[in-house]
Amino acid sequence: MACKLVNGRLARHVAMRWLRARIFNNVFYNPTALEWSSILFVGAHNAGIVVKNNVFVDHPGAQTVLVESGGDVSLDHNVYYGGGTLNWHGVVSNTLLDRQTSSGQDINSFIDAPMFEDPPSDLHVPAISPSSIPAWTSD
Repeated sequence: MACKLVNGRLARHVAMRWLRARIFNNVFYNPTALEWSSILFVGAHNAGIVVKNNVFVDHPGAQTVLVESGGDVSLDHNVYYGGGTLNWHGVVSNTLLDRQTSSGQDINSFIDAPMFEDPPSDLHVPAISPSSIPAWTSD
């Protein structure tokens, strides 16, 4: 089964239960501790998942991305903010550099404050922003 989640607006948690899922151009906004232990969960039996061009806003100490041992996912060109960690096949990375080194993922990703218009109700990035995230004004 293939699934595509593209140009979403607001999500707090995505649990991958599909093969060949594509998750592009979304905002995952979870700045305070809520009911989910991770924003993105990829199970051990998932394969061919691609996650790119997304903004992940999480709270410090959270596990932003959890990829179980055996889970097959490609992460790149994402923006992270808030201090969450990545658990890649049981190895926890607390910094983006650790994540890139230990997993080989997110090589072109970066950390930056998204500077949204009016979170959580308006998650657009203004045209004039000190953030290095490209602005978008339409959905």
